[in-house]
Amino acid sequence: MKTAVNNSQTRTKKSKAQAEHTEVNKRMKKSNEVTSRNMWKTKQRQEKKLQQKDISDNYMRKAPNCITRQAITCNPQSQRRRTSKNN
Repeated sequence: MKTAVNNSQTRTKKSKAQAEHTEVNKRMKKSNEVTSRNMWKTKQRQEKKLQQKDISDNYMRKAPNCITRQAITCNPQSQRRRTSKNN
């Protein structure tokens, strides 16, 4: 009789422990899902920002023939160009 009581007590303890364990596992899985979902969203945001930056860089770039991008080698002797005025 005593062993039957002990066995039933240990069974209830085991079942309670198992229930707690499954509950903790569920919470952990949920938190992992949330963090992975947030991580994925932040990754998408970063990629979107990079794409927007690339697009804006294309618009903000100066033309390759812009005077600031050219080396000043066209007049090495520092001579002025003389132009004739048409009267």
